[in-house]
Amino acid sequence: MKIALYGTRIKKENLPWLSDVYDALSSYDVELYIHRGTLDYLVELKQVLPSYIDVYDDRLPQDTDYMITLGGDGTILRAAELAYRDNVPLVGINMGHLGFLAAISKENIGHAIDILFKGEMTFEEKILLEVRCPSMPERMIAINEVAVSRKDSSSMIAIEAYADGHYIATYRGDGLIVSTPTGSTGYSLSCGGPIITPATQSIVLTPVASHNLNVRPIIFRDNVKVYIKVSGREDQYLLSLDSCFQPMNWDEEIEIFKSKYTLRVAKMPQEDFFSTMKEKLGWGSDERN
Repeated sequence: MKIALYGTRIKKENLPWLSDVYDALSSYDVELYIHRGTLDYLVELKQVLPSYIDVYDDRLPQDTDYMITLGGDGTILRAAELAYRDNVPLVGINMGHLGFLAAISKENIGHAIDILFKGEMTFEEKILLEVRCPSMPERMIAINEVAVSRKDSSSMIAIEAYADGHYIATYRGDGLIVSTPTGSTGYSLSCGGPIITPATQSIVLTPVASHNLNVRPIIFRDNVKVYIKVSGREDQYLLSLDSCFQPMNWDEEIEIFKSKYTLRVAKMPQEDFFSTMKEKLGWGSDERN
């Protein structure tokens, strides 16, 4: 089996858990690869690496079976850029904070690797959003959300939004979020958006600090194409796809739609969406009882 490791700047206190990953994988017949950026960082910290490990750069090794991420949800968002094109499943080991996507706790590494190699790991298929804009020749994808927001000013911006060619509204405020079910428990939720269960085939438009009291989040089927025009007093607005940001000029209009690609993300067999909600967000808890 061919395994690719990916991490960003792993905290020093989490480095001992990396040895647990090596030990767990050494029990199986694997070809192990590590991303060059991760390797350079670990070498900088004088970390000892397994002798059988190899290196990859901007493309995963051919026929990679799984990509194991070492970090939090942000690490998975960055790893997705490498994984989705080749339909390689992500197995996230949570060395961050929240861990909604990186669902495997670092204390549970050995058990999780065993489950993976026994073929008992379950995977959720995540829809991806894609952005089309004439000024962006390369495909850009998002797992959580695509958002437009004001850039260098406290002045509100105006966002005209259309769905399949039909005018929805002009949102005046700080921005607008187009979120997947995966992203509904993130930025969209913090702005008053609804929680959407993973299997729901929908996306949600959530205004950010809207100055219109008569607009609220709105849910569409995920096959909708959202078209956005932005205007304001400054020279540019900000387009963000998960953790990737790009300044845009006012005349750069964007179209957002469900990508033909999906992303498979591991979760432990006994876990479900609501138990994760309860653990990570305190869903349904009542301190009065």
